[in-house]
Amino acid sequence: MSECGWIDLLYGDESRVSLQPCVPYAWQFKGEEIFMPSTQGQGLNCFALLSRQ
Repeated sequence: MSECGWIDLLYGDESRVSLQPCVPYAWQFKGEEIFMPSTQGQGLNCFALLSRQ
């Protein structure tokens, strides 16, 4: 239908970027301690609409 020009077809997607990591699990060797440095600050939410043209 969008190829015929009957409708405007748009694809939507969202994402968030933040300085505070959110990693629910990770691989590590036995006895190895892992960490991800984190910083306080605001996050940024992004939203985009894309068309095939």
